[in-house]
Amino acid sequence: MRRVVDSRRARGRLGGSLLLGAAACLAMPLVDGAGAKTALLVVGFGMGGSFASFAFTVVAELAPPARRGGAFGT
Repeated sequence: MRRVVDSRRARGRLGGSLLLGAAACLAMPLVDGAGAKTALLVVGFGMGGSFASFAFTVVAELAPPARRGGAFGT
């Protein structure tokens, strides 16, 4: 978000990359081998967990200052 890319594109790219994590989780039953399944599991759930930390930045940017506490769930 610090670079010269607007925030809408940055949010879109991150959201699009989460589709890769979802595809990795969906591909797990189709792959043979414990190593490949473990790698897909790490990629799938790792990308989803990283989005939780990014969500606070998005809420802080989009919510008006008077309503940020409610949007954060505090």
